[in-house]
Amino acid sequence: MFVRRVLQHVHALLAVALILSLAACGSDGSDGADGQPGPGTVTTAKALDVQVSSVEIESPPVVEFYIEDEYGMPFTGLTAGDVRFTIAQLKPGANGEPSAWQNYINKTEEAGSVGSGTEDKVQANYESATNGTFVNNGDGSYTYTFATDITNVTSPVAVPYEPSRTHRLAMQLEKGVPVTNVIYTWQPSTGTTSGITSREIVKTDSCNECHGKLAFHGGGRIDTRYCVTCHNPGSADANSGNTIDAKVLFHKLHMGANLPSVVAGGTYSIFGHRDSEHDYSDLHFPQDVRNCTKCHDGADSDTPDADNWKNRPSAEACGSCHDDVEFDTGLNHTGGVADNSMCSGCHASSGSAGPVADSHVIPTHVARERFAYNITGASYDAGTGTVSANFTITDPANGDAPYDLTEADWATSTLRLNIAWDSRDYTNTDSANGVSKAVQIAFLSSGALDPAYHSYDAGTGVHTVTSDPLPLAAQAAGSGSVAIEGYPKSDVDGVIVNTPITSAVEYFAISDGSARARRQVVDNAKCLQCHETLSLHGNNRVNDTAICVTCHNPNNTDISVRPAGAVSGIDGKLEESIDFKRLVHAIHATGFRENPVVFYGHRGSVHDYSGLRFPGILGNCQTCHDGDSYALPLAGEVLPSVIDTTDAGTASDSDFVDTDPANDLMITPTAAVCSSCHDKAVAQAHMEYNGAQFNVDRVTAAGRIEVCETCHGPGRTADVAVMHGIE
Repeated sequence: MFVRRVLQHVHALLAVALILSLAACGSDGSDGADGQPGPGTVTTAKALDVQVSSVEIESPPVVEFYIEDEYGMPFTGLTAGDVRFTIAQLKPGANGEPSAWQNYINKTEEAGSVGSGTEDKVQANYESATNGTFVNNGDGSYTYTFATDITNVTSPVAVPYEPSRTHRLAMQLEKGVPVTNVIYTWQPSTGTTSGITSREIVKTDSCNECHGKLAFHGGGRIDTRYCVTCHNPGSADANSGNTIDAKVLFHKLHMGANLPSVVAGGTYSIFGHRDSEHDYSDLHFPQDVRNCTKCHDGADSDTPDADNWKNRPSAEACGSCHDDVEFDTGLNHTGGVADNSMCSGCHASSGSAGPVADSHVIPTHVARERFAYNITGASYDAGTGTVSANFTITDPANGDAPYDLTEADWATSTLRLNIAWDSRDYTNTDSANGVSKAVQIAFLSSGALDPAYHSYDAGTGVHTVTSDPLPLAAQAAGSGSVAIEGYPKSDVDGVIVNTPITSAVEYFAISDGSARARRQVVDNAKCLQCHETLSLHGNNRVNDTAICVTCHNPNNTDISVRPAGAVSGIDGKLEESIDFKRLVHAIHATGFRENPVVFYGHRGSVHDYSGLRFPGILGNCQTCHDGDSYALPLAGEVLPSVIDTTDAGTASDSDFVDTDPANDLMITPTAAVCSSCHDKAVAQAHMEYNGAQFNVDRVTAAGRIEVCETCHGPGRTADVAVMHGIE
């Protein structure tokens, strides 16, 4: 640090000398080249790099640190009101107890203002820089002396100072500067920062795969390594009486509605700033809660302690999800557990309960490793109007050996070949399957192969399915797609599961010169970052939105599965568009929308998403989209979305399904997307003012020109990316 400061002063002197020499030589009057930015200030820096140079502990800790802006220049604009500090030690685990962070700075929270808590509780805390002594040296370097003497902490809880233990300094920069968390982990007795235990369990990047960017307590805490300095085993919420220990709190938050205590009719809440209640009783984790490795990645070198969940079990960690267990009394658990030293005896390979990891195996994950769908070709016969597809179903765990579909796994299964068109934007008009679903050929039904559609070449392992005697509609044009849907029934340790196999999709030409694939809008890998397995419709359609859009197309609504006759659904509607571009946005934007969204599904099942909480940054289109596919204008082939398939909003047919597309009412394409999130009346008025149309017939919708990109296109005044805060 000393060398860097000396060099800065030398550079400054050289700059002054250069200016004086230029002044002496004169100038030709032209502007010179742009110089480098000067020292960063509160108004100019967009990102900060903070380096801690030392932490000295003799009584109150003294921290020296240096800040650069995004240009590598000294940042001089930090004030005492912009930064907070906290400091904790890592208590080593012993006798089966896990290691744990213990903050030196604590406070007592009083119970009784709100909630059911009746006892005061200790909570870890922090110091604002205004509590201690804050010095801005004016050259990008700073010094802070804590108000707390960590060598003598006795109240509200005694924390003996142990310099040989790992310690962690955490700094929170916010308010007048870019939000930054600074983590400095070291051993005070030696000063070393490497080769020491640090309890690295969860990585912020893993959290951000779903959350986009962690930002808690007003948005200033964005690093899990900071979170654990305060969320200690001894910290609790006095208002609810619940612990806020990280290993308990984080598990219970993500279990939410699946907590046994909540399923039994209870609630799970934590009270925060100004006694605000945060009720997690309706929170649903977007994947199987047994997938511990989603957060605990033991293969990541940055989280060497991530496998503690299976190697060092504890009553606190396990009981956070299994909160109907009383380990000491033996309620819902074999035998009483006096302390955590007893856990690893039973929960081990040689123990009576077996390894913890075995208890968290997801049967469908095991089963799906034995199956893969592979479409090797698809074609259309213009003479007969029929479609043929060649495919194999193989076992990747057995050298890709082919299945002939007579094996036990398929004995009660149904497989279908779905056919859809036009891949520019699917409509499936006259598909004879609901309003505009894909044609479905059940070539395997309840384990029986239908020779009218299916044939098998045992020599090559290739199955062939043809749509004859179900030719495509006469007006089918462009290109189409075929997809395999269905699942084998697998027995995993006595549990029969519908095995979710990643769907396969292939394209074929109808009137096009060559097959044209449907445009890629959503990145499947991004969906799976949060959902892990995107398995819908009873595990029939899995991990590929290319099959979803064949039925969830602009022409389709849920009218065929809603209550029959002129009876509206629980939302007061006769039908709801299930066009993918409306459905998926509406589901994820539930907390933002003014109106709740309800969809009807198989056999009239109701899917009410009014309580859904999107865990990420809703405005960040890149969370799901492939590249800049969210940008305007939309692709020219994007069709308007149908919102009313009945005869001008009346039940003209006895089954309340009007298959005549001529009287459908629609929303123009761009408005169909935007209004799925921005559903307020004022937003609709804005869209209509700029060319959008709602509740218009096909001819009107097709002829209407939306001019949204004039303002919302790339580089425009209200660029979608800018308005959504996309970097």
